[in-house]
Amino acid sequence: MEIEVDADGDGVENKFDTDLNNNGINDFDKFKMGLNPFSID
Repeated sequence: MEIEVDADGDGVENKFDTDLNNNGINDFDKFKMGLNPFSID
């Protein structure tokens, strides 16, 4: 059984969510800018 995780509570499972902390900035874009995609920057 797989547990569905939605860390930011936006209704999108983490494995499909492109913004894991729900701050409006795509995680990949943050990574390209040298930022931590999981911080609330």
